[in-house]
Amino acid sequence: MTDNQKQYDYDSQQPQTVPPPLDGGIAILLYIASFFVFIVGVIGGVVLLNSPTPRNREIGKNMIIIALIGPVLACCISVFALLTPACMLGFVGY
Repeated sequence: MTDNQKQYDYDSQQPQTVPPPLDGGIAILLYIASFFVFIVGVIGGVVLLNSPTPRNREIGKNMIIIALIGPVLACCISVFALLTPACMLGFVGY
């Protein structure tokens, strides 16, 4: 075997380390970020869904749910804010 050739042993497995689960403070911070910046929630949720720990997968699922609820809630609030003055004018008698 020459210096340019390397021998690879594909049969030996490297020991895989499992990352620790995220603690409560980080999870709350990720939930808040998911609510205000929706794309962060979707991307971060997908990344955490691929984690080997069940706690991280649960946090990822919750992040995606929060990221999908945020825009719907924002639309509902904006429609309510647009319709409220029109309804108030109807009650005044104008």
